[in-house]
Amino acid sequence: MNDPEDDSSKDNPYLEKARKKIASKRLKKLRKRDTLQEGLLSSEASDHSFDESTERSTVSDDISPAKDLLQRTAFQNFKLHLGLLLQKNYWLFSRNIKPTLTQALSPVLFCLLIVFFQSTASDWANFEMDYPPEISLQNMPRCFGDP
Repeated sequence: MNDPEDDSSKDNPYLEKARKKIASKRLKKLRKRDTLQEGLLSSEASDHSFDESTERSTVSDDISPAKDLLQRTAFQNFKLHLGLLLQKNYWLFSRNIKPTLTQALSPVLFCLLIVFFQSTASDWANFEMDYPPEISLQNMPRCFGDP
């Protein structure tokens, strides 16, 4: 089979440059994702630490994370979940900006179209035509056929 580390690909500087560029883009994406995750986690779990050796979450004040979640009031849970849901929707909608704008603006444009049709119909219904004054004609002779 083809080995990605083939000798011909090592000699080609363009392939090597392309590989480095792809690797740097992947690294930037990973760093960006990590900073976003750290921002989310730091705001909510500032008093928690994660021990990778045992893969358990430990709390600095000896309260387990499950108890910490249970100690929140209903309003705090609602606020947390609402904030996370809004942030997730913002990320999704910002990725798909065209459908988002279409969904947001189409009801407004439809209402404006209805208002335009209503005003046009009202103006047309209230329009008064100025007819010319009536003029009476003299009696016309009857036609009795061809002579």
